Amino acid sequence: MLQSLYGGSGSIQAIVYPSIISAPEKPTKAFTGHTVSLKWHYNSGDLKNDLFEVVFGIWKSPGFLKTKLIAVNSTVFELYNVKLEDGKKYGIVVEYGLQNTPLTDSVQLQVKSRRSPEITTPQRTSVTTTARATNTGSPDTPKEPDVSVPRKPSEKSSFKWAVACGIIVCVVITLTAGLYFHISSHLRLPRIVSGPDKLVIDKSKGDVTLNWKFKLRPTETWSNTIVEVVFGVWKHPGFLEKKLVAINNSGAEVVRTNYEKKISCHFNISLLQVAFTLHDLNKGDENEYGFQVEFDLSRTPLTDSVMLRLEDPPKINTPHQRNISMRNGEPLMIKCHATGFPTPSIKWKRLGETIGDQALYFNSLKRSDGGVYLCEAYNQAGKDSKEIIVRVNDFPELEFPTTQEASKAPTRSSEDISPVWIICLFPLLY
Repeated sequence: MLQSLYGGSGSIQAIVYPSIISAPEKPTKAFTGHTVSLKWHYNSGDLKNDLFEVVFGIWKSPGFLKTKLIAVNSTVFELYNVKLEDGKKYGIVVEYGLQNTPLTDSVQLQVKSRRSPEITTPQRTSVTTTARATNTGSPDTPKEPDVSVPRKPSEKSSFKWAVACGIIVCVVITLTAGLYFHISSHLRLPRIVSGPDKLVIDKSKGDVTLNWKFKLRPTETWSNTIVEVVFGVWKHPGFLEKKLVAINNSGAEVVRTNYEKKISCHFNISLLQVAFTLHDLNKGDENEYGFQVEFDLSRTPLTDSVMLRLEDPPKINTPHQRNISMRNGEPLMIKCHATGFPTPSIKWKRLGETIGDQALYFNSLKRSDGGVYLCEAYNQAGKDSKEIIVRVNDFPELEFPTTQEASKAPTRSSEDISPVWIICLFPLLY
């Protein structure tokens, strides 16, 4: 034993133990989707022949691997397609048998989700994060066959495939939708294409025209399909309560008796258009009117309805009193309400300035609140206004009975007078 430690000249020969010569940058930074290479260079020294294996995995303090990922004779390890959750501490363990202490080193991997010019690590495409070891041909480690990982198509080719598939899908959807609407439009025939608004507002003593247009199936016409087109007073849930005008399949027009001057009709058989005009409107003409295209008994008629309302200028009906007297400090609310159609808009004004709408509120009246207030109601048919005078008094007003109230007061007889009053009045009698 002593001879193995001393040379022929008697000097001591030093034992060279394994050591790490170079290691990855600490910490090592990477971005998601990239490939990270972790490379170590070490010297086994005098234990070169005792090298057992090189292990790479997830590191756990104080100095061993928590999870072994690869055990090969290699010094370069690659992590493919790293994710945020791959940001961990990794380590390398070079084992030289049970009787020797292993050589260890660790590095922290930091993974970020955005690009940075600091990182120049080449990017690899892979579905999952994969660890790979590469043999560098170091004289200290025997060569092992390369552990290769199959490569998937590049991102550029994948993007082209995605764009092509997207275009094909869009074209198919467009053609399918066009075909569907074309078929459904024919299946929905006949139908009403256009008509008046559901609510028609017109001025009184004027005229209003209600227009409808409808479509039939391609092989159908007015004369061979329609029994009659009818206009009249509508009644829910969907039929005419009173027929006013009827047009048969030959184009003959019939108007209800006593309505000849009230209603006129214009129609175009080829264009399937009908217009009904009500003349000299008054409040009695406000009603819901309906339009109906009748076929034979086996088919459901086409129907549509419209509500006709006449303009009515506003009229203020509250407040009723024109003068309001209140005491200082009392609360007050004045509401203004008006009738009319369309529903009138209401504003309160004082000295020409708008101060509110619908109602005025005073939590505690002051003398400065007294004055003239103007309520205005207006719509497209006209407007109405009413002045209200508010008086604010410091003290309550004294109320005195009128002459009639005093004459109605009950009189007292001499028997009702108490003795006290007799004593008080006695000196006045003498």
